[in-house]
Amino acid sequence: MSKKRSKQQQKRERRKAKRAPSRGDDNVVPLFPQRLAAAVPDGFREWVIADVYPGDDEAADSVADQLQILLSAVVAVRPDFDPVAWSTDDVDAMVSFLEFMRDREAIATDQLRAIGFAALMLSDFLVSTGRWSGSPDVPELARERIMAALGLSLLTTEIASADEELERAALLATAPLSQLTALLGWLGDGRPTTASRWLKPAAARELAAVLGWDMPSNHTSMSSFAPLRDLWMYAQTLQLIEVNTSRAWAACDENSWQQAPVEVLRAALTFWIASAFLNGDGEVADEYTEAVAGVVFLGCTDGPNTVEDIDGWVDTVGFSPQFVQAIHGRLALFVDEGWLTVEGNAYVVPEALRMAVVAAMPRPVGPGRGGVDASVEGELLLRVELEEVTPPVWRIIAVDASVSLADVHDILQIAFDWEDSHLHQFRADGERWMPAQALELGDWEDVDDERHTTIGEVLTRVGAQLTYEYDFGDGWTHVITVVDIADDPADLVAEVRDGGGMSPLDDVGGPPGWEDFTMAVSDPSHPRHTELREWAGYPRDRLFDATRFDVASVNRQLRRVFVR
Repeated sequence: MSKKRSKQQQKRERRKAKRAPSRGDDNVVPLFPQRLAAAVPDGFREWVIADVYPGDDEAADSVADQLQILLSAVVAVRPDFDPVAWSTDDVDAMVSFLEFMRDREAIATDQLRAIGFAALMLSDFLVSTGRWSGSPDVPELARERIMAALGLSLLTTEIASADEELERAALLATAPLSQLTALLGWLGDGRPTTASRWLKPAAARELAAVLGWDMPSNHTSMSSFAPLRDLWMYAQTLQLIEVNTSRAWAACDENSWQQAPVEVLRAALTFWIASAFLNGDGEVADEYTEAVAGVVFLGCTDGPNTVEDIDGWVDTVGFSPQFVQAIHGRLALFVDEGWLTVEGNAYVVPEALRMAVVAAMPRPVGPGRGGVDASVEGELLLRVELEEVTPPVWRIIAVDASVSLADVHDILQIAFDWEDSHLHQFRADGERWMPAQALELGDWEDVDDERHTTIGEVLTRVGAQLTYEYDFGDGWTHVITVVDIADDPADLVAEVRDGGGMSPLDDVGGPPGWEDFTMAVSDPSHPRHTELREWAGYPRDRLFDATRFDVASVNRQLRRVFVR
C-alpha cells in the first residue's frame, strides 16, 4: 500500500469511526461472553492515536471498542483465531457476522460500518508495523470482502444496468442535461458573440430568460453570471457548441442530442457532477467535500444517510451545526439538479442514474473500492485553461495516460507557447511534483520528482483535476480537467484537438500584466503602445489578435518533439 493511499484511507476511516456510538453504547457486546473475547493487539490503540486520530484518546477508545466487538464475534466461532495472523476462514467469520447484523438490522448502520472500518484499521496497523504474520494475500482479501459486506463495494460494473430508454429519460430530465437541450434549441444556427467569445449582453439575457433564470441588471456580461457562464463552458467542453469571436452556433441540433448514445449522455452528467467536487482547497474544504461525497456515494447503496444521520454528526463526528447545514445546503442543490432525491427522509440516487453518479465520485468514501485509485491506461482527453485570463485561453489535448508529468510539462509548454524559462510545479490532492533540477537546487519539502509519476496515476476519472503552475513570479495557473478517458492507447503521445486564445507572453507580469499589455498594443493612442510592441517584437502595422490560436502549428511542434 502506498503512503498516499494509506493517508487517504486513514482520513476516511477516521470519519467513519467517529460516527460510531461512544464507549458507553455497548448494545452488541453482551451477545458474546467475555470468556470468548479476543484481545486487541498491543500497540494498536497507541498507533491509532499517533497515525489515525493524532492525540485523540476518546476516538482511539471508540475504535478499540468497535474492534473488540468483531474480534469477540470471531472467537465465538473460531476459538483458535490469531488476531495477528488471520486465515481465510477467519475472514469468512468476520464477514458472516457483519452480514448477519446487517440483514437482521440488529445495530445501527453507522455502527456496523465503524466495526468494519476498525477491522480494516487493525489490518493496516499489522501490515504497516511489520506485525502481520499470516498469508500476505489475506489483508487485501479481507478489505474487499468486508467492504462488500458493508455495502460499500461499488464498482460501476456491480451496479445493475438500467433499461436504456429509462436511463436516457432520467438523464435528459436532470437539470444540467435539460439545460443543454434548451441551449442547443435556442442557439440553433447562430447567435452574436463578443471578442471574448461570450454571448452579447442582449443575447445572454434572452438565453437566461429561456432557461428561467433572472439575470440581475448589474451583470453586463454573461461571464459574471455564474449559472449562464458555467452552462456555456460546459457546452463547449462537451463540444456541443462552437464559438468564435463573432458568433456561436450549435454543433448538433436538439433532436440529435436527445437521441445521442446513452453512454454519451451518461458521460455528460458524470462530468457535471464531478465538477461539483472540485472547488475549494485546504483541510476544511477537503472535509466538506468528503462528507458530501460520502452522502452521495451511500445514496447508491442500500444504506443511504438520512437527514437525521447527518444532523447527528454534530455530536458523533464533532462537526459544527453550521458545517452540517452547509452539507444539507449542497445536497439540496443536487436535489434541485435532479440526480439526487429525498426518499423517506434519506438521500437516494435514482437507480437509473447510479452509473453516472458513481463514476463522478472524487474518491471512495471508505477504503477498498477497487479500481478507483489505480492508474488508468489509454488516452486522456484534457481541457486545460489558464486562470484569470481574458479573453479565455484554453486547449483540448489528448494525451497518452502513460506519459510522465515531466512530459506533460513539455506538452503544455508547446501548447501554450511558453519559453520554459521559469520554475514550474504540478499540484493535485495536496501533493506536489517538480522537475529534478529544482529538487536538487532548492529546499522543497514534500515534493516528488515529476519524472516518476505518470498523468494516468494522478488523473484517474472523468472530472479529475490537476493544476500546473508556471513562473511563480507571474503566477500562470493552468487548470487541467479530464473530459474523457478512452481505453485504447492514443495514436499519438499528445495532440491538441481544439483551443482558443493566444497564450500570454513570458515575463509580461501575470494576468494583470497581460490585460494591460493587450490593451496597450491594440490601442495606438495608449502611452505604452510603441514601447510594448517593441518589447514583444510586433511591427506597428501588424494586427494584434489576443483570440487567435493555430492548432495545426502546435501539433506540428508536438509531433517533432514526441515520436512513437
